[in-house]
Amino acid sequence: MAKAGSVSIHKVNQELNEQTTELFGDTPLYFAIRDDGLLVAFGEEGLEAIKSAATTKPADAKPLRLELSLGRIARLMTKQHKEAPEAAKKAFTGKDSDKVVLEVKADDRLQVRLRVKTPVLTFANLLDQARKKKDE
Repeated sequence: MAKAGSVSIHKVNQELNEQTTELFGDTPLYFAIRDDGLLVAFGEEGLEAIKSAATTKPADAKPLRLELSLGRIARLMTKQHKEAPEAAKKAFTGKDSDKVVLEVKADDRLQVRLRVKTPVLTFANLLDQARKKKDE
């Protein structure tokens, strides 16, 4: 068990099936409980992220941040889009170019923000082109 300030951080190790490992990587899930909320993190930098969140003072915050790697997800899309892994290789050539980030922020109003990089649009276009070829 790790600690960040006075907050205990718990690590959950479990064997993941191949599909889950492809999607999320082979990393543990971390969680911490504070007086003002539950923190959950996993992924390549999960421990660092939860340590940072656990020591941050309560304030207006982003109660939800979801970051997806479409390069990893493409491998799981083959049932419906067999060309997805190849399209991902073509579209995602730079580091983190496959990231999609959804953030929700709540203060005096609710804000939802979706960020995608241009290669994500290229990937979607390649899948669409493949679908149109199949329909011809």
